[in-house]
Amino acid sequence: VHLLARDPAVVKGINTFNHNPKYLQELPLSPKIKAYNDVRACVKDADLVCLVVPSHAMRNISSQLAPCLPKDVPIVSASKSQSSSRPSTRALVSSGRAMARVTMGVFCSSWCAAAA
Repeated sequence: VHLLARDPAVVKGINTFNHNPKYLQELPLSPKIKAYNDVRACVKDADLVCLVVPSHAMRNISSQLAPCLPKDVPIVSASKSQSSSRPSTRALVSSGRAMARVTMGVFCSSWCAAAA
């Protein structure tokens, strides 16, 4: 599993100590998780890309990913928002999949899981 992180301290914490020093510090992570702050390196040789970003960041990350994605890699959008009560946020959530498809020119399926 490859994970893209903006914060170099998060990348170092995950790769060196197998935990995220910024969020859920007490949760140990598998040593099989490798963090990157370089988009191209993160998705190189990917079999599947999961976009699990806040909805307001979808356009930005989609634009960064577009030139880096290997051909025919499926993309799963699990975009999240902070408040679906605001009309602008609802529009972002509902258009997230379409935005990724338009920006990256690839098929995106939406997926949502809830804890049982």
